Amino acid sequence: PCPPSRGMNAHHHRNAHLADTIGTSSVHLNRVLQDLRHHNIISWKREKLVIHDIDGLMTLSGFNPNYLHIGKQGADESNL
Repeated sequence: PCPPSRGMNAHHHRNAHLADTIGTSSVHLNRVLQDLRHHNIISWKREKLVIHDIDGLMTLSGFNPNYLHIGKQGADESNL
């Protein structure tokens, strides 16, 4: 990753890259991430996004796991 530019902290810089990657604005991404953190669905741990409530995330987003023909699998948090 690029170092933060002057006047921009590392958190903002990371979110700006993430927003660009998923094709949204950093303002919108920050609002969504704050909402997900407020509902204890996600958190950040050592610069990694941790999903604590995959069912809650899927419900909130309207995701249908049958769409991709996959089950619910996630990373073991002890590996983070």
